[in-house]
Amino acid sequence: MKIKFISKITASAACAVIIFCMASMSISGNPVLSIRAGEGNIITNESMDKQMDIKLGDSIIDSVPVGICLRGDANSDGTTDVFDAITVAKYTVNTLKIPGFKGSLGEFAGNVNEDDALDVFDAVAIAKFTVCGESDPDKGWEKVLGKK
Repeated sequence: MKIKFISKITASAACAVIIFCMASMSISGNPVLSIRAGEGNIITNESMDKQMDIKLGDSIIDSVPVGICLRGDANSDGTTDVFDAITVAKYTVNTLKIPGFKGSLGEFAGNVNEDDALDVFDAVAIAKFTVCGESDPDKGWEKVLGKK
């Protein structure tokens, strides 16, 4: 039993190393895999509706809850639009009445500038994104956030 536990930890650590190595690799300057999980961001398991299985050979040795979201989709409706900017704006002035929003995947997606704080700057960035005119979301976010 102890060997199985140790191999489970080793396999989990190996998967984490592989994922973070892939995140640091790039093709033509673009990351192969983008991982964003800022310190202090606690996302509840209720908003993690998918799971990633970690296998060792043919056996699943662990499962990790995973949430997939669209950058800026604060209201979790599957699109980034002006209603997401309104959601973030309401959150910043404490008028948002969505139970469980704090710590949700929507709160995480709304923090578009990745500064670990959902604030008016995120609301403005989302609003700018909706009118930036870029058909490629990555280029749109780079333009809005001033990354290129």
